Amino acid sequence: MDSQQSFVLIYDAQCPICCAAVMELKKRTVPGAMEPIACQSEERAARFPHISETECLRAVQVIAPDGTIYQGAKALPHLLRLMRRWRWLGHVVALPGISGIAHYVYQWFAPRRYWFSQLLGVSKCHTHRATAALKPRKSNDND
Repeated sequence: MDSQQSFVLIYDAQCPICCAAVMELKKRTVPGAMEPIACQSEERAARFPHISETECLRAVQVIAPDGTIYQGAKALPHLLRLMRRWRWLGHVVALPGISGIAHYVYQWFAPRRYWFSQLLGVSKCHTHRATAALKPRKSNDND
């Protein structure tokens, strides 16, 4: 699958739980189906200048092959559909009612992701070549 046919996932590469989720996605998706890019990377800024760092730190961004951008909970069904054995859950999460609940859960979880990383003992990010050149995380993030 070439990059024009793959989904692009823009994620917070300084969030350990986000990195762990990206690693799981990479393990469970068909090779080439998803291209992860660190929100804080120069690659994201160059390829997707219309998606600000503030936006991609607030919520995961998924860019479909047709260019459609899905943010936060709206991205989850698309990511799940890329995963072997979890495609069915992507369809469930997209159902009316369930998608609304997913939205509120995501809105509650996202600002607390660093705290959850600490709680779960997830402490490092090793997911993408761009993580080596990241800018330092701002101290006003929720820890």
